[in-house]
Formats: sequence, structure tokens, C-alpha cells
Amino acid sequence: MSHAPEWKYCSEHMHVCLLSTTHHDIENAVRWRLAGDIFRVPWIDLTETKEVLTYKHPRKGPIPLLVTRSMLSEWHVDNEQVWNAAAIGDSEYADVIQDLNIRVCGKPASGPYRPYVITDTSGLFGARAIQSGHIRKTLQTYFPEGLYLIPSSINDWIAVSKQTISISVLEDHLQRINDTLSPTQKLSNHIFTLHDGRIRLARDDTNRR
Repeated sequence: MSHAPEWKYCSEHMHVCLLSTTHHDIENAVRWRLAGDIFRVPWIDLTETKEVLTYKHPRKGPIPLLVTRSMLSEWHVDNEQVWNAAAIGDSEYADVIQDLNIRVCGKPASGPYRPYVITDTSGLFGARAIQSGHIRKTLQTYFPEGLYLIPSSINDWIAVSKQTISISVLEDHLQRINDTLSPTQKLSNHIFTLHDGRIRLARDDTNRR
């Protein structure tokens, strides 16, 4: 059984990601439910430590290790210390809202109801950017008529106007997206919205009205 990297290193290289309840490592991870089937989970970037050789991760870029409850016991720390360290680590990344058409086609969409991508500069777990109060306020400014949030992967969301499409169509679209993703890349099976600045399941929010 591998030991976790030492706490000093981990506390300086810890961040937060969003993962689905179906992620294969979620059961053992330290986690807090964001909404629906999505959890916030702290993770460690192993890129700058010798433990990279132990975990033998093949990808380029950040090398993630989810924080588990057994690690807390090994480090002799509590949940609060872990979440505080992860919040500090997340400040290294810039949150991004980008016109979807600019990202895909290189030019802005025409018309008043433009879709936007929400991500960050980490290149790995960018969907965490939706936790930002600034991002949520900006989205509500862009979509005063209301919006739907499509959890397109663990690295991003797509925001669209409620005026342009129905939840049912978006759910079908999300299913097609998820069918192209690996289980570890999939974020959710549900469409979300913002209500008073908080993330909610879109179906639940509709039923409340």
C-alpha cells in the first residue's frame, strides 16, 4: 500500500475539483456535495514530487491524486485544514468565461443569446470555476432572463439562455456528450441552473415555480 506524500508538500499543492458520484475513486475521497450528483473533492498535484514515480501517471500536465479520508489520518489533520489548503491552492488558477463560438470558431456568435464556456487555467479540473462568486454574478449579468448550466466534462460547463432551449433537449444533448467521455471525465447526468446565486438542479428549480 502506497503512503501519501508528506503533508507539507500536499498542503502547498492542493486544489479543488468537481467529480461525479459515479467516479471510481469518489467513495474513499474527502468530499462535499455541491449539487445533485456532483461533489467537491480536494486533490494534490504530484507533478513536482518524487511520488510521481510511485503512482506512474502517464499524462502530461498536472498529475492528480485525490485526497482520501485515510490520508487525513496519516497526516494527523482534519477536514478544515484540507479545505483551507485547497482554497489557497485554487487561487493560483484564473477562472474563465468565454464565448463558445470564439472558442470553437474564432469569432463571436451573432444574436443576443450567446452560449458561454466556464472553465479555468488549470487544464484539468476547470469545472471547479463555477464555484466562484464572481463567475456566478457575471453569468447572471449575461443571462438576466435565466440560464441553464450543462456539465460538459470535469473541465468545463456550458451556459445557455433559458429563452433558447428546453431542459429536455439539453438533457438529450448532455447524454450524447457523456457518451463520448470516459467515466472519469464525465461530471453529471443532470442539467443545472443558478437560483439566487446558488447551483441547483434545473428540474428541481422548475418544480418549485
